Amino acid sequence: MIIIREISNRDSFLQKKMLWQTNRSFQIVTTSQKPGKPEVTTVTKVAWNEDPYQ
Repeated sequence: MIIIREISNRDSFLQKKMLWQTNRSFQIVTTSQKPGKPEVTTVTKVAWNEDPYQ
């Protein structure tokens, strides 16, 4: 399942892409930008039941 949330106003832009993989992991990619500043992207991933050899 993928969910994308975007918030935009005069002062900034924020986007969150959320990926859920059943019985495996979830990941959130957050991208933000303020006027005159470079875009900043962070990735948060939480995993369980993953085979470390794949």
